[in-house]
This record gives sequence, structure tokens and C-alpha cells, in this order.
Amino acid sequence: MTRSKSNWKKAVALAMLILGMLLMLFMIIVEDEPGAVPLMMIVMGSGYLIWRARRQRKQEI
Repeated sequence: MTRSKSNWKKAVALAMLILGMLLMLFMIIVEDEPGAVPLMMIVMGSGYLIWRARRQRKQEI
């Protein structure tokens, strides 16, 4: 995989994570309960970043 494609995927995962956190905060303030969509965005964004870091560390060894 090329470096630019990898950076693009990392940027999308970070954006998803940050947007999910902001949406979660908004949902808690406005509706007093978190929704499933922000939780799913946070889990998917952080999950991809963790998976990518573990894979990269494994390749370095």
C-alpha cells in the first residue's frame, strides 16, 4: 500500500473518531443520553487506529 493511501485512511479514521466524540457530547447535552451512531463511530475509528498501530509494530519486528 502506498504511503499516501495509508495517510488518507488514517485521516479518515481520526476524523471519524473526533466527529463521533463531538456528536456524542452534543447528544448527551441535548438529549441527556448517548446514541448508537456516535458510539459506533468512536469504536470504528479507534479500532482501526489500534489495528493499524499493531500491524505497523508487527512489521517493524
